[in-house]
Amino acid sequence: MLIFALLFFLLGVVLFLWATASGKALIALIKKERPKVHEKYFSALNGSYYYWILILSKTEFGRENFSDEILQLRTSVAKKYKASLLCVLIFAMLLLVSTLITSQ
Repeated sequence: MLIFALLFFLLGVVLFLWATASGKALIALIKKERPKVHEKYFSALNGSYYYWILILSKTEFGRENFSDEILQLRTSVAKKYKASLLCVLIFAMLLLVSTLITSQ
């Protein structure tokens, strides 16, 4: 069970890194297509705050009318982050179950 837990943890880390690289590509695409939006949201000190809003929420950037390519990439990045979180939560649950089994 511990081996499966470690595999889920590693999968979660790899998915997180892949999502982060895809997110950087997303920000670069926004910078290329919409430089004013990039300057407004992502050039400031609070760029990471708006990055997470862009990824996890549709409300803040709904009025910006992004292209379909940006919206598809945003959806893809969001799915990768959610899958990463799910893998890490499964790791934690398997670790907890393993600990409970061995402690009895």
